[in-house]
Amino acid sequence: MKEIHVVTRLAVDIGQIVLESGGETYRVEESIRVVCEAYGFPETQSYVVPTGIMATILDHSGRPTSIVRRIRSRSTHFERLAAMNSLLLQIQEKSLRMNEVRSELKKILQKPPRNAFIMATSAGAMTGFFALFFGGTLADFVPAFIVGCTGKLLVSYFSKLNVNDFFSNIVAGAYVMLQSHLLALLLPKLLHGDKIATGSIMLLVPGLAITNAVRDSIAGDLLAGVARGIEATLVAVGIAFGSGIALQILALLGARA
Repeated sequence: MKEIHVVTRLAVDIGQIVLESGGETYRVEESIRVVCEAYGFPETQSYVVPTGIMATILDHSGRPTSIVRRIRSRSTHFERLAAMNSLLLQIQEKSLRMNEVRSELKKILQKPPRNAFIMATSAGAMTGFFALFFGGTLADFVPAFIVGCTGKLLVSYFSKLNVNDFFSNIVAGAYVMLQSHLLALLLPKLLHGDKIATGSIMLLVPGLAITNAVRDSIAGDLLAGVARGIEATLVAVGIAFGSGIALQILALLGARA
């Protein structure tokens, strides 16, 4: 009986990491199933929503063991998802014992995040090219790049402080809009504040949340799909609210480019 409790906890721990890293509902449920089957408990039921995991495993005599796990934070961590996928493949092939899986999980979780400079530079390149995509000129690339870099650093700082996502999106949206138009005022005849702002705001758009909401809904996980859709909507509302505040400030100052 002790073994089933160990397997249940391990399976839910793995599911939690996948969910907190941005994995879809079906991926989390599949991860739990794979772990339980690999260690001799094929009769497994799990129910996953963005804010929680519920799993029940039947032992060989049909007695259930259940666990409920509350999920309080979610982010986008593709590198961790890739590492978890590789680990699950090894578990499915039954090439790892449970203590080895625990050791691998510890390594995955302790892996340091990517260099902040690289992340900020990548974000700047993305916003710069989005500014071009939305009709900006080559001259607009540079200020959009600057806004993207500093905006990414601001978002990362709020994340480290565990600031409420809705509040951080309001502040980040206001910052991006203000910075874009103020930079455009340096060369008003050459730069386009609206194009720079549009490209830069793409840094904050919840693309993965929207995609996961659609995928969960299509897969039949309607509750999870609706929850993710509401989450994405709240992010968008926060961005819009912050951007609106910034535009009002710029209008009052007569500084909009």
